Amino acid sequence: MRPLRNFLKKQIGDSETMERKINVLHLINELEYGGAEVLLLDFARHFNREKLNLFVAFLDGEGTLRGAIESQGVRVFDLSLKGRKNPLVFFSILRLIKKLDIDVVNTHLVMASVIGSAAAKASKVKVLVTTRHYDYNKEIKSLRFKLDRLMAKYPDCLVVVSRETKRIVKQEEKLKVKQIQVIYNGTDVDYFNPLKKSQSKLDTSPKIIGSIGRLTTQKGYDKFIKIISKLVHNGARINAEIIGVGEDYQRLVEQSKAMGVSENVHFCGRLSRERVKEKLSLWDIFMLTSNWEAFGIVTTEAMAMELPVVVSKVGGLTEIVRDGIDGFLVESGDIDGFAEKVSYLLENPESAMEMGRNARQRVIENFSIQKMVNSYQRLYIKLLESKGYQEFVH
Repeated sequence: MRPLRNFLKKQIGDSETMERKINVLHLINELEYGGAEVLLLDFARHFNREKLNLFVAFLDGEGTLRGAIESQGVRVFDLSLKGRKNPLVFFSILRLIKKLDIDVVNTHLVMASVIGSAAAKASKVKVLVTTRHYDYNKEIKSLRFKLDRLMAKYPDCLVVVSRETKRIVKQEEKLKVKQIQVIYNGTDVDYFNPLKKSQSKLDTSPKIIGSIGRLTTQKGYDKFIKIISKLVHNGARINAEIIGVGEDYQRLVEQSKAMGVSENVHFCGRLSRERVKEKLSLWDIFMLTSNWEAFGIVTTEAMAMELPVVVSKVGGLTEIVRDGIDGFLVESGDIDGFAEKVSYLLENPESAMEMGRNARQRVIENFSIQKMVNSYQRLYIKLLESKGYQEFVH
Protein backbone atom coordinates (compact mmCIF):
# COMPACT_ATOMS: atom_id res chain seq x y z
CA MET A 1 0.00 0.00 0.00
CA ARG A 2 2.80 2.43 0.81
CA PRO A 3 4.34 2.33 -2.71
CA LEU A 4 0.84 2.86 -4.13
CA ARG A 5 0.31 5.92 -1.95
CA ASN A 6 3.64 7.37 -3.00
CA PHE A 7 2.84 6.66 -6.67
CA LEU A 8 -0.53 8.41 -6.41
CA LYS A 9 1.07 11.43 -4.75
CA LYS A 10 3.54 11.74 -7.60
CA GLN A 11 0.77 11.42 -10.19
CA ILE A 12 -1.36 14.08 -8.47
CA GLY A 13 1.66 16.31 -7.99
CA ASP A 14 0.22 18.13 -4.96
CA SER A 15 0.68 16.36 -1.66
CA GLU A 16 -1.67 18.84 0.01
CA THR A 17 -4.63 17.17 -1.70
CA MET A 18 -3.68 13.87 -0.05
CA GLU A 19 -3.68 15.19 3.49
CA ARG A 20 -6.45 14.12 5.83
CA LYS A 21 -7.28 14.18 9.51
CA ILE A 22 -6.15 11.48 11.93
CA ASN A 23 -8.95 9.25 13.18
CA VAL A 24 -8.28 8.70 16.89
CA LEU A 25 -10.19 6.37 19.21
CA HIS A 26 -9.80 6.79 22.98
CA LEU A 27 -10.83 3.62 24.77
CA ILE A 28 -11.53 3.59 28.52
CA ASN A 29 -13.11 1.27 31.12
CA GLU A 30 -16.03 3.55 32.02
CA LEU A 31 -17.15 7.17 31.86
CA GLU A 32 -17.95 7.97 35.48
CA TYR A 33 -16.38 10.92 37.30
CA GLY A 34 -12.69 10.16 37.85
CA GLY A 35 -9.26 11.51 36.93
CA ALA A 36 -8.70 9.65 33.65
CA GLU A 37 -12.34 9.98 32.60
CA VAL A 38 -12.46 13.75 33.12
CA LEU A 39 -9.22 14.03 31.14
CA LEU A 40 -11.08 12.62 28.13
CA LEU A 41 -13.79 15.23 28.57
CA ASP A 42 -11.14 17.96 28.65
CA PHE A 43 -9.41 16.39 25.65
CA ALA A 44 -12.71 16.59 23.76
CA ARG A 45 -12.95 20.29 24.58
CA HIS A 46 -9.43 21.21 23.52
CA PHE A 47 -8.23 18.95 20.68
CA ASN A 48 -7.38 20.42 17.28
CA ARG A 49 -10.39 19.72 15.06
CA GLU A 50 -8.39 20.63 11.96
CA LYS A 51 -5.99 17.75 12.63
CA LEU A 52 -8.01 15.06 14.40
CA ASN A 53 -11.32 13.26 14.24
CA LEU A 54 -11.85 12.13 17.84
CA PHE A 55 -13.97 9.20 19.03
CA VAL A 56 -14.45 7.78 22.54
CA ALA A 57 -15.63 4.31 23.58
CA PHE A 58 -16.20 2.81 27.03
CA LEU A 59 -16.58 -0.81 28.12
CA ASP A 60 -18.75 -0.74 31.22
CA GLY A 61 -21.07 1.33 33.43
CA GLU A 62 -23.72 3.99 32.91
CA GLY A 63 -21.53 6.48 31.04
CA THR A 64 -22.29 9.52 33.19
CA LEU A 65 -19.87 11.73 31.25
CA ARG A 66 -21.13 10.63 27.84
CA GLY A 67 -23.45 13.59 27.33
CA ALA A 68 -20.80 16.14 28.28
CA ILE A 69 -18.33 14.63 25.80
CA GLU A 70 -20.92 14.40 23.03
CA SER A 71 -21.83 18.05 23.61
CA GLN A 72 -18.32 18.81 22.27
CA GLY A 73 -19.19 17.17 18.96
CA VAL A 74 -17.35 13.92 19.78
CA ARG A 75 -19.10 10.62 19.13
CA VAL A 76 -19.16 8.26 22.13
CA PHE A 77 -19.78 4.51 21.85
CA ASP A 78 -21.14 2.37 24.67
CA LEU A 79 -19.68 -1.13 24.23
CA SER A 80 -21.37 -2.57 27.34
CA LEU A 81 -24.55 -4.59 27.57
CA LYS A 82 -26.89 -1.95 29.01
CA GLY A 83 -24.25 -0.95 31.54
CA ARG A 84 -23.05 -4.48 32.27
CA LYS A 85 -19.84 -6.14 31.14
CA ASN A 86 -19.93 -7.41 27.57
CA PRO A 87 -18.21 -10.81 27.24
CA LEU A 88 -17.75 -10.19 23.53
CA VAL A 89 -16.35 -6.67 23.93
CA PHE A 90 -13.13 -7.66 22.12
CA PHE A 91 -15.12 -8.16 18.91
CA SER A 92 -17.10 -4.97 19.53
CA ILE A 93 -13.84 -3.00 19.66
CA LEU A 94 -12.59 -4.78 16.55
CA ARG A 95 -15.72 -3.86 14.59
CA LEU A 96 -15.62 -0.26 15.80
CA ILE A 97 -11.99 0.22 14.71
CA LYS A 98 -12.81 -1.04 11.24
CA LYS A 99 -16.11 0.85 10.95
CA LEU A 100 -14.52 4.22 11.85
CA ASP A 101 -11.31 3.55 9.90
CA ILE A 102 -9.28 4.33 13.04
CA ASP A 103 -5.63 5.30 12.62
CA VAL A 104 -4.67 5.62 16.30
CA VAL A 105 -6.07 3.74 19.29
CA ASN A 106 -5.22 5.29 22.67
CA THR A 107 -6.20 3.10 25.64
CA HIS A 108 -6.68 4.21 29.26
CA LEU A 109 -6.87 2.17 32.49
CA VAL A 110 -6.22 -1.50 32.92
CA MET A 111 -9.03 -3.50 31.33
CA ALA A 112 -9.44 -1.15 28.38
CA SER A 113 -5.70 -1.35 27.81
CA VAL A 114 -5.58 -5.15 28.00
CA ILE A 115 -8.59 -5.86 25.76
CA GLY A 116 -8.15 -2.76 23.59
CA SER A 117 -4.51 -3.51 22.86
CA ALA A 118 -5.38 -7.03 21.76
CA ALA A 119 -8.17 -5.77 19.51
CA ALA A 120 -6.01 -2.98 18.08
CA LYS A 121 -3.24 -5.41 17.16
CA ALA A 122 -5.74 -7.87 15.69
CA SER A 123 -7.22 -5.10 13.53
CA LYS A 124 -3.73 -4.02 12.39
CA VAL A 125 -4.40 -0.43 13.44
CA LYS A 126 -1.62 1.92 12.32
CA VAL A 127 -0.64 3.14 15.81
CA LEU A 128 -1.42 1.91 19.31
CA VAL A 129 -0.79 4.13 22.35
CA THR A 130 -1.44 3.14 25.96
CA THR A 131 -1.63 5.76 28.70
CA ARG A 132 -0.68 4.37 32.07
CA HIS A 133 -2.36 6.31 34.88
CA TYR A 134 -1.18 4.21 37.81
CA ASP A 135 2.06 3.40 39.63
CA TYR A 136 3.20 -0.11 40.36
CA ASN A 137 2.81 -1.12 43.98
CA LYS A 138 3.74 -4.46 45.52
CA GLU A 139 0.37 -4.57 47.26
CA ILE A 140 -1.33 -4.90 43.88
CA LYS A 141 -1.65 -8.66 43.27
CA SER A 142 -4.55 -8.56 40.81
CA LEU A 143 -4.37 -10.73 37.69
CA ARG A 144 -5.61 -7.83 35.57
CA PHE A 145 -2.60 -5.72 36.55
CA LYS A 146 -0.30 -8.61 35.65
CA LEU A 147 -2.01 -8.83 32.26
CA ASP A 148 -1.63 -5.07 31.83
CA ARG A 149 2.12 -5.31 32.38
CA LEU A 150 2.32 -8.27 30.03
CA MET A 151 0.54 -6.28 27.29
CA ALA A 152 2.89 -3.29 27.73
CA LYS A 153 5.17 -4.64 25.01
CA TYR A 154 2.53 -4.17 22.29
CA PRO A 155 1.83 -0.39 22.17
CA ASP A 156 3.97 1.70 19.83
CA CYS A 157 4.32 4.07 22.77
CA LEU A 158 3.58 3.74 26.47
CA VAL A 159 2.63 7.17 27.81
CA VAL A 160 3.29 7.64 31.52
CA VAL A 161 2.04 10.56 33.58
CA SER A 162 5.23 11.35 35.50
CA ARG A 163 8.99 10.87 35.39
CA GLU A 164 8.73 8.74 38.53
CA THR A 165 6.32 6.38 36.78
CA LYS A 166 8.78 6.12 33.90
CA ARG A 167 11.52 5.20 36.36
CA ILE A 168 9.33 2.54 37.97
CA VAL A 169 8.38 1.02 34.60
CA LYS A 170 12.00 0.79 33.46
CA GLN A 171 13.91 0.09 36.68
CA GLU A 172 11.51 -1.69 39.04
CA GLU A 173 9.07 -3.45 36.75
CA LYS A 174 11.66 -3.82 33.99
CA LEU A 175 8.93 -3.82 31.36
CA LYS A 176 9.96 -4.24 27.76
CA VAL A 177 8.33 -1.37 25.89
CA LYS A 178 8.93 -0.12 22.35
CA GLN A 179 8.91 3.53 23.41
CA ILE A 180 8.03 5.41 26.57
CA GLN A 181 7.13 9.09 26.89
CA VAL A 182 6.15 11.28 29.81
CA ILE A 183 3.05 13.43 29.21
CA TYR A 184 1.78 15.10 32.35
CA ASN A 185 -1.96 15.11 32.96
CA GLY A 186 -3.51 18.48 32.21
CA THR A 187 -5.88 20.72 34.13
CA ASP A 188 -8.35 23.13 32.56
CA VAL A 189 -7.11 26.35 34.17
CA ASP A 190 -9.99 28.35 32.68
CA TYR A 191 -12.54 26.08 34.33
CA PHE A 192 -10.65 25.83 37.62
CA ASN A 193 -10.33 29.57 37.98
CA PRO A 194 -10.04 31.31 41.37
CA LEU A 195 -11.75 34.39 39.91
CA LYS A 196 -14.87 32.28 39.77
CA LYS A 197 -14.72 31.26 43.43
CA SER A 198 -17.98 31.13 45.32
CA GLN A 199 -18.94 34.50 46.74
CA SER A 200 -20.41 32.78 49.80
CA LYS A 201 -16.98 32.06 51.32
CA LEU A 202 -16.54 33.96 54.55
CA ASP A 203 -13.25 34.90 56.18
CA THR A 204 -14.21 33.29 59.46
CA SER A 205 -13.34 30.12 61.36
CA PRO A 206 -13.50 27.22 61.24
CA LYS A 207 -11.16 26.80 58.28
CA ILE A 208 -11.82 23.95 55.86
CA ILE A 209 -9.23 21.35 54.89
CA GLY A 210 -10.30 19.32 51.88
CA SER A 211 -9.27 16.21 50.00
CA ILE A 212 -10.45 14.31 46.93
CA GLY A 213 -9.93 10.66 46.06
CA ARG A 214 -11.28 7.14 46.27
CA LEU A 215 -11.64 5.78 49.78
CA THR A 216 -9.02 3.09 49.34
CA THR A 217 -5.68 2.08 50.85
CA GLN A 218 -3.82 4.03 48.18
CA LYS A 219 -5.15 7.41 49.36
CA GLY A 220 -4.23 6.87 53.02
CA TYR A 221 -7.34 8.46 54.51
CA ASP A 222 -6.73 6.71 57.81
CA LYS A 223 -3.74 9.05 58.12
CA PHE A 224 -5.83 12.02 56.99
CA ILE A 225 -8.22 11.45 59.91
CA LYS A 226 -5.32 11.07 62.35
CA ILE A 227 -3.93 14.43 61.18
CA ILE A 228 -7.30 16.14 61.59
CA SER A 229 -7.66 14.59 65.04
CA LYS A 230 -4.23 15.87 66.07
CA LEU A 231 -5.03 19.38 64.83
CA VAL A 232 -8.44 19.48 66.54
CA HIS A 233 -7.08 18.22 69.84
CA ASN A 234 -4.32 20.82 69.61
CA GLY A 235 -6.99 23.51 69.47
CA ALA A 236 -7.30 24.22 65.74
CA ARG A 237 -10.77 25.39 64.66
CA ILE A 238 -11.14 23.33 61.50
CA ASN A 239 -13.50 21.14 59.55
CA ALA A 240 -12.44 18.56 56.99
CA GLU A 241 -14.25 17.43 53.84
CA ILE A 242 -13.46 14.32 51.81
CA ILE A 243 -14.89 13.91 48.31
CA GLY A 244 -14.96 10.35 47.05
CA VAL A 245 -16.40 6.86 47.48
CA GLY A 246 -14.79 3.48 48.03
CA GLU A 247 -14.60 0.28 50.01
CA ASP A 248 -12.99 1.94 53.06
CA TYR A 249 -15.93 4.29 53.70
CA GLN A 250 -17.46 2.52 56.71
CA ARG A 251 -14.08 1.86 58.30
CA LEU A 252 -13.12 5.53 57.98
CA VAL A 253 -16.44 6.69 59.43
CA GLU A 254 -15.87 4.42 62.43
CA GLN A 255 -12.30 5.70 62.78
CA SER A 256 -13.45 9.34 62.84
CA LYS A 257 -15.94 8.46 65.59
CA ALA A 258 -13.34 6.56 67.60
CA MET A 259 -10.92 9.49 67.39
CA GLY A 260 -13.56 11.99 68.45
CA VAL A 261 -13.68 13.99 65.20
CA SER A 262 -16.88 12.72 63.60
CA GLU A 263 -18.32 16.24 63.81
CA ASN A 264 -15.22 17.67 62.11
CA VAL A 265 -14.77 15.15 59.28
CA HIS A 266 -17.47 15.19 56.60
CA PHE A 267 -17.70 12.54 53.86
CA CYS A 268 -19.22 14.17 50.77
CA GLY A 269 -19.47 11.07 48.56
CA ARG A 270 -19.15 11.30 44.78
CA LEU A 271 -19.82 14.80 43.46
CA SER A 272 -20.22 16.23 39.97
CA ARG A 273 -17.38 18.27 38.57
CA GLU A 274 -19.34 21.45 39.12
CA ARG A 275 -19.84 20.59 42.80
CA VAL A 276 -16.15 19.70 43.16
CA LYS A 277 -15.19 23.14 41.85
CA GLU A 278 -17.66 24.73 44.24
CA LYS A 279 -16.11 22.85 47.16
CA LEU A 280 -12.60 23.87 46.10
CA SER A 281 -13.70 27.49 46.11
CA LEU A 282 -14.72 27.15 49.76
CA TRP A 283 -11.68 25.30 51.05
CA ASP A 284 -8.66 26.94 52.68
CA ILE A 285 -6.12 24.12 52.31
CA PHE A 286 -5.94 21.01 50.15
CA MET A 287 -4.36 17.90 51.69
CA LEU A 288 -3.56 14.58 50.04
CA THR A 289 -2.16 11.76 52.18
CA SER A 290 -1.58 9.16 49.42
CA ASN A 291 0.67 6.15 50.00
CA TRP A 292 1.51 6.17 46.30
CA GLU A 293 0.43 8.34 43.39
CA ALA A 294 1.33 8.26 39.70
CA PHE A 295 0.36 11.90 39.23
CA GLY A 296 -2.49 13.29 41.33
CA ILE A 297 -4.61 15.51 39.09
CA VAL A 298 -6.81 16.57 42.01
CA THR A 299 -3.72 18.35 43.32
CA THR A 300 -3.26 20.42 40.15
CA GLU A 301 -6.98 21.26 40.17
CA ALA A 302 -6.70 22.52 43.74
CA MET A 303 -3.55 24.47 42.84
CA ALA A 304 -5.30 26.05 39.85
CA MET A 305 -7.87 27.35 42.34
CA GLU A 306 -5.02 29.03 44.26
CA LEU A 307 -5.17 26.63 47.18
CA PRO A 308 -1.95 25.95 49.11
CA VAL A 309 -1.42 22.18 49.19
CA VAL A 310 0.07 19.76 51.69
CA VAL A 311 0.67 16.40 50.01
CA SER A 312 2.63 13.17 50.39
CA LYS A 313 6.16 13.13 49.06
CA VAL A 314 5.46 10.26 46.66
CA GLY A 315 5.38 9.62 42.91
CA GLY A 316 4.30 12.36 40.56
CA LEU A 317 3.34 14.67 43.43
CA THR A 318 7.04 15.46 43.88
CA GLU A 319 7.11 16.74 40.29
CA ILE A 320 4.02 18.90 40.73
CA VAL A 321 4.62 20.65 44.06
CA ARG A 322 7.69 22.73 44.84
CA ASP A 323 8.17 22.31 48.57
CA GLY A 324 7.80 25.62 50.39
CA ILE A 325 6.79 27.48 47.21
CA ASP A 326 3.43 26.08 46.09
CA GLY A 327 2.74 24.19 49.29
CA PHE A 328 4.47 21.44 51.23
CA LEU A 329 5.69 17.91 50.55
CA VAL A 330 5.63 15.59 53.60
CA GLU A 331 6.83 12.02 53.94
CA SER A 332 3.88 9.67 53.60
CA GLY A 333 2.75 8.58 57.05
CA ASP A 334 4.41 11.45 58.93
CA ILE A 335 1.37 12.54 60.93
CA ASP A 336 3.29 15.13 62.95
CA GLY A 337 4.86 16.53 59.76
CA PHE A 338 1.50 16.97 58.05
CA ALA A 339 -0.02 18.57 61.14
CA GLU A 340 2.93 20.96 61.45
CA LYS A 341 2.65 22.18 57.84
CA VAL A 342 -1.13 22.59 57.99
CA SER A 343 -0.77 24.51 61.25
CA TYR A 344 1.78 26.82 59.62
CA LEU A 345 -0.64 27.64 56.80
CA LEU A 346 -3.51 28.23 59.23
CA GLU A 347 -1.38 30.55 61.35
CA ASN A 348 0.21 32.40 58.41
CA PRO A 349 -2.62 33.34 56.02
CA GLU A 350 -0.45 35.71 53.95
CA SER A 351 2.10 32.96 53.27
CA ALA A 352 -0.78 30.60 52.44
CA MET A 353 -2.17 33.10 49.92
CA GLU A 354 1.24 33.57 48.31
CA MET A 355 1.69 29.81 47.97
CA GLY A 356 -1.76 29.60 46.41
CA ARG A 357 -0.86 32.23 43.80
CA ASN A 358 2.42 30.42 43.08
CA ALA A 359 0.50 27.16 42.76
CA ARG A 360 -1.85 28.46 40.08
CA GLN A 361 1.02 29.91 38.05
CA ARG A 362 2.83 26.59 38.34
CA VAL A 363 -0.15 24.76 36.84
CA ILE A 364 -0.62 27.34 34.06
CA GLU A 365 3.01 27.00 32.98
CA ASN A 366 3.47 23.24 33.34
CA PHE A 367 0.22 21.30 33.69
CA SER A 368 -2.42 22.95 31.49
CA ILE A 369 -4.86 20.81 29.52
CA GLN A 370 -3.84 22.48 26.26
CA LYS A 371 -0.21 21.54 26.83
CA MET A 372 -1.25 17.93 27.43
CA VAL A 373 -3.47 17.76 24.34
CA ASN A 374 -0.78 19.30 22.13
CA SER A 375 1.73 16.71 23.38
CA TYR A 376 -0.60 13.84 22.46
CA GLN A 377 -1.30 15.30 19.02
CA ARG A 378 2.42 15.66 18.29
CA LEU A 379 2.99 12.10 19.49
CA TYR A 380 0.31 10.67 17.16
CA ILE A 381 1.81 12.45 14.14
CA LYS A 382 5.35 11.43 15.05
CA LEU A 383 4.39 7.75 15.43
CA LEU A 384 2.43 7.71 12.16
CA GLU A 385 5.30 9.33 10.26
CA SER A 386 7.81 6.90 11.80
CA LYS A 387 5.80 4.10 10.15
CA GLY A 388 5.78 5.82 6.78
CA TYR A 389 2.32 7.37 6.88
CA GLN A 390 2.81 10.89 5.52
CA GLU A 391 -0.71 11.80 4.44
CA PHE A 392 -1.93 13.36 7.67
CA VAL A 393 -2.54 17.03 8.40
CA HIS A 394 0.38 18.71 10.16
